[in-house]
Amino acid sequence: GEPGENLNVSYTAEVTAAYSGNIFFEITGGLIEDFWIDDLEIYAADSNGTSIGNNLVLNGSFDSLKAGIPANLSNVAVQVADGGAVLSWTKPSDIDYINVYEKNSVGILNLRAIVRDDSTSVKLSGLENGKEYTYVLKAVNQYRMESEGEEVSIIPTKFTYYANNEKIYTLTSGDVTAKVTVENEDTNSLPAVLILALYDDGVLKEVKNTPVKIVSNTFEELSVTVNVPDLSSGDYILKAFLWDSLEGNLVPYVPANELAE
Repeated sequence: GEPGENLNVSYTAEVTAAYSGNIFFEITGGLIEDFWIDDLEIYAADSNGTSIGNNLVLNGSFDSLKAGIPANLSNVAVQVADGGAVLSWTKPSDIDYINVYEKNSVGILNLRAIVRDDSTSVKLSGLENGKEYTYVLKAVNQYRMESEGEEVSIIPTKFTYYANNEKIYTLTSGDVTAKVTVENEDTNSLPAVLILALYDDGVLKEVKNTPVKIVSNTFEELSVTVNVPDLSSGDYILKAFLWDSLEGNLVPYVPANELAE
């Protein structure tokens, strides 16, 4: 019938699976290709097809079916990167896969990635540095039921600067930390060094570095901190570099990223 038309349809289905104390049915076999349900009644039946007991869905409500919706992912974390980000999480054992949606300005969700197997992270690339993006991660169980969703916002950048764990875009006095997420796509472990240099009126005042070996096909977040003096006492600039090694010929992977007053 047409949408909104009042029709009664009966269908006999065999229970194929149960989950968390709830029973799920999948209607197949060309009964109706598309239909809308205003009211639902489900009864148990004996071997003759005769209904037994009361309606299992009280008052036609779908609320009792929602009890089977999987829980949201836990420990969702974001690592911003140059032109992208890495999203990670803890995956419950009863989850089949993860749907990653990008949420636009009017709240519409567009599927960006499907993460299967035992993966607990996904790399998002091709994003514009400095632009804010919103993503919703939904856990999906074996019955293709999605969780409500965990929402995260990211702003991709070459390097991210923090003061007291707050992201900053202009230089402040006190401890300032530079962070960068590095991906090793090689089959071997490779070295990487994040260098943070503080300049006072163009003269190098302090330099610190964090060397690390990144295992093949993994991500690593590098961070290094320097203390910026009172900004009224000088013209300070922070420059961050990503290099491949502190030994031999230093080859910059990423040009200097500058943060000034």
